[in-house]
Amino acid sequence: MATKAKTKSKQTSTPAVLEAPSQLAKSFERGICLRLTLGGVGVHRKIATREVMENSDIDQDLIHVSKEILECEEYDEIQRLHREVKTFLASRALLTRLQKSYYLVPTESFKEIWEGIQAYEQKIQDAANRLANTWDAVIADAKKRLGPLFDAADYPARERVRSAFYVQVRPYKQEIPTELKTLDADLFIKMKTQLEEDYAQEALELRAMLRHNIMERVKHLAERLTGTRKGGKPKVFRDTAIAHIEDFLAYFDPRNVTDDNQLKGVVEQIRKTMKGVDAETLRDDEKFRASIAKE
Repeated sequence: MATKAKTKSKQTSTPAVLEAPSQLAKSFERGICLRLTLGGVGVHRKIATREVMENSDIDQDLIHVSKEILECEEYDEIQRLHREVKTFLASRALLTRLQKSYYLVPTESFKEIWEGIQAYEQKIQDAANRLANTWDAVIADAKKRLGPLFDAADYPARERVRSAFYVQVRPYKQEIPTELKTLDADLFIKMKTQLEEDYAQEALELRAMLRHNIMERVKHLAERLTGTRKGGKPKVFRDTAIAHIEDFLAYFDPRNVTDDNQLKGVVEQIRKTMKGVDAETLRDDEKFRASIAKE
């Protein structure tokens, strides 16, 4: 597996521009762009350097100090859910560079992804309610731990905490206003052509991203199968090495919005190799482990 992964990564590292921009731009017609926004309360506040420094010879403009105004399990849970929803979208949709946090959600899997987002919305709201219910205790703990650096003004009201944490998604579509065609036909054509080229370039970026993602997963698996630790013992093999590849394979088809046939062929070969493979067998059966590594 290690040898073939290396060879194929050379073939797939830089997609060749074979399609016309207009054809590549149509990749975005196979999905809906959504902007993801995660709301929350920041926990870091600046501290005046004079409060923590006594040496007058130091230029305080060059020193930047901050404090963490709270630390609790409820807040950590919300942060974990925020990371999870981004991972969920990244594995099923395509993170674009059109704007920050804009995802192209394939039409084929839109319903599943939308339901998943709604489930995270509820989980985060429940977690925010739990944080709000313990807010007085959280502030009391912070006051005790921060001592003279505690400032009650750093903490929003309890009800503000309940509404501050959320998951928001909004559709996004960039278009040239049709009104411009009547105002300046040449400018309309110029801007429409430029937009088409921008979408085509972004489509190539999405294609390259998918290629990179699967090659990195295969490379990691190969290293786990063939690498050794000190003393010649095999490297630790965790279930996630298999799970990450299986996750990619499961959602590859709808995410292949650019019709990357070269990558599709690589994916089919990986599917054949991985068929019937499970983490426990790879971990315990050295012969089977070696045979998979050779694929």
